[in-house]
Amino acid sequence: MVRGGVIFLEGTNRCTQLIHVSFFGEAEFWMSLVKALVIVMLIFMCFIVALGGGPTHERTGFKYWQDPGAFAQYNVTISGQNTVIPGETGRFLGVWACIVQATFAYLGTELVGVAFGETPNPRKNVPRAVNQTLLRIVFFYVAGVIVLGMAVPYNDEKLRQASNLKVISGSTCQPPTPCSS
Repeated sequence: MVRGGVIFLEGTNRCTQLIHVSFFGEAEFWMSLVKALVIVMLIFMCFIVALGGGPTHERTGFKYWQDPGAFAQYNVTISGQNTVIPGETGRFLGVWACIVQATFAYLGTELVGVAFGETPNPRKNVPRAVNQTLLRIVFFYVAGVIVLGMAVPYNDEKLRQASNLKVISGSTCQPPTPCSS
């Protein structure tokens, strides 16, 4: 089913590129709206699951922020040996590593400012568009992280299988490097 959806969206994207630019702009608007609605729907679904709307009807709330904890300890490979940095320092470094990786999602937000040449009244509209873009990104990321952390613990077996990571004692390591506790 997912494969069919991806093929459909890719086909729609390729067909849209062959049509006049005015239709392309309209299609881009509607596809962006659908994307935003899907993200909001996923945020609400995670929230509902955390409040007991899942198949087990278990109200997790912020339970997973206590057990196993909100943040995994960071591990580093030094000279081919995987080392877990324990305690608060390890959790801080784990969060910091995620923040560094997440900054790549913010790349391209400056392109909103590039469009000022085509914008009516750019002195008023461009700063507003940049602020709205930043607020949307922050909302989607922060809300998504909070509700996902409420619904699923970071060391869940299905998450590890989905991300192809092995977790031992709260540490993560990339395959094919050996994991050691």
